Amino acid sequence: MNKHLERIRTQLLELRNQHLPLKAAIDLLLQDYGDALQPPLSKQLNFVHKAQRLIKLAATKAYENKELMKKILNAPDPSWSQMKSLPVEKELIRHLAQQLFHSSGAQSGEKIVIATTEEGKEVSEEVVKLCLLNGVDFELGIKDPMRSVYMINELNEDSLRRLSDLNLQKYDGVHREIIISSYSDTETKKLINEEKNKLYRKMNHEIHDRAMAGKLHYTLTRIPTAHDAQMDGMDYASYLELFFELCDQPWEQIKAAQQKLIEYFDAASEVHITNGDGTDVTFDITGQTFANSVIAKNIPGSEIFSSPLRNGTNGIIVAKGKFQYGSSDIIEDVTLKFEKGRLVEYSARIGQEDLKEIVCADDEHGEGTRHLGELGIGTNPHLRKHVVNGLLVEKIGGSFHVALGSCYTYKHYLGTPVNLDNGNQSHSGTHWDLTTMLRGKQGKMFLDGTLLQEDGDWIGEAFAVLNQGWGALDESSQPEWWKKKFPKGY
Repeated sequence: MNKHLERIRTQLLELRNQHLPLKAAIDLLLQDYGDALQPPLSKQLNFVHKAQRLIKLAATKAYENKELMKKILNAPDPSWSQMKSLPVEKELIRHLAQQLFHSSGAQSGEKIVIATTEEGKEVSEEVVKLCLLNGVDFELGIKDPMRSVYMINELNEDSLRRLSDLNLQKYDGVHREIIISSYSDTETKKLINEEKNKLYRKMNHEIHDRAMAGKLHYTLTRIPTAHDAQMDGMDYASYLELFFELCDQPWEQIKAAQQKLIEYFDAASEVHITNGDGTDVTFDITGQTFANSVIAKNIPGSEIFSSPLRNGTNGIIVAKGKFQYGSSDIIEDVTLKFEKGRLVEYSARIGQEDLKEIVCADDEHGEGTRHLGELGIGTNPHLRKHVVNGLLVEKIGGSFHVALGSCYTYKHYLGTPVNLDNGNQSHSGTHWDLTTMLRGKQGKMFLDGTLLQEDGDWIGEAFAVLNQGWGALDESSQPEWWKKKFPKGY
């Protein structure tokens, strides 16, 4: 921790005389530096959080804008020490942190970035402990939702550039990132100036490009918020319980079963999918190969994914349920019609204007958002119904998803050569996953005319773990929570 604290202290010392209006506040914080070097860890992270806020004000010269400063100082974002705890067992939090750290592949002597939100506070603390224990240096980035909204809305382009440069500096020489995110409150999203937000995202596009190309290895989780639970009609405690159960699955067996699936998909030329809602779509996957995604990048996993040929999607996709992209309102019950890869008709029962904005974002710059950059198949056996949460929804067992916008450009995925690149890129940086349920929808999936999945269940004993989860394993291998809740299986 001392390396990170010392870098922050050096930054503060450099800034205190360059930005005199903040000198008193910086001096006051520096008085706490010696104390911050002492346990507990939460006290040290509280110092980091306060320092980062001051550094942002200095770097952008936000203090010169009195109205902006009033908003920032009155923002409801709590300091690290005031952030709420999650209503879940500590052991589950430690277990998720261990998975994130080990999946990141962080090694002694290297530096990583840890990006977190309020809901990720306790998981982040456990990840930091693992970094310290294993000799891994790190940069911690803590998101303040309302402060970020005010700064993006009010700062001019030069100041936004300085804010972006500050963010990019964290990634200098860094090749791994652990992201412990959550969706900001919907009301917060509604306050952001979308044009300014697009400009700021474009300034940070280098990070996005490195991640999409596999040059920045990211391991991501997205802690559900109370708002997520509300949108899916569940109480928050039950939603969190489900989330942490999804993070505890028989990953090695799932990985092996997915590899067998990939053998079939890589050898095929066409995927044909239908369901009772009206989905009837074919994807040309000739020459494309699929990536075996378990928990190296997303926790919880799991899925296999690639992309159809850019001009190789034909037919109708009907995606029932609630969806969200970025700062959009809820988009519900989406229908997409493709001809030769191009999205030619689209509709939503709710959120038509938001859907139109996504679809048409690149109309004057190559139409990247009217073509698909991903075809993914969700395989998490424990998630068996539609949810809104953007990380979880693409992992649903018995579902498939497509992404409007940029494809992945990895040449290797976790050391395995892959061909995921169909040439489609979004000028606006869009990559929006839209999931369609097959389980409970009389769904059918065919590879080159052969039925491989029916109503959400894979055909063949090799895929039993994808259908039954822990129930496919010997009882001695099953966790206690699963045996208690599902003594007879799903």
